[in-house]
Amino acid sequence: MSEKGYFHSEHGYWQTTGEPDASILAKYPEGTVEVPLKPTANSKWDNKNNAWAETAMTFKRQDVSGEAETLINQGAFINGVQFRCDVDSISRLEGLVRGFERGAVGPEGKTYKTSAGMDITFTAKAQVQVVLDAADDYRDWILERSAQIQNMEPIPDPRDPGLWVKQ
Repeated sequence: MSEKGYFHSEHGYWQTTGEPDASILAKYPEGTVEVPLKPTANSKWDNKNNAWAETAMTFKRQDVSGEAETLINQGAFINGVQFRCDVDSISRLEGLVRGFERGAVGPEGKTYKTSAGMDITFTAKAQVQVVLDAADDYRDWILERSAQIQNMEPIPDPRDPGLWVKQ
């Protein structure tokens, strides 16, 4: 079964999963033309040239900012463990540091389950501080990189993971 592409100037593009029979084709709006399958999501049908044309995707600063927040919420691998680096997660780590400082954490430490489902036990303030510092550094780097990307002309697709790799 082969797919078919169709275009109408007012209704846009659609695709079938086979050869429509005559009764279906008769219901298509007048002016519908069969076209090659749409090659990419960025393609736009050019009626004048009867061909697909690539259109540049445009991204806004808010798109970059939103992707940065997603990456912060997903977090980073710190000492082999995936830690979220959002405000709530940072706040929990800060609270645990204060708990160690007050002596509220016994020698058995505190065990938490990460969002990835892994148990982690902190038995010393220094262990928590290492994770907290790394999470802060990751979040700060993402925010700085977000600002750099937002200043690019044109703004690239913020979903490109290559944009977020530390050089």
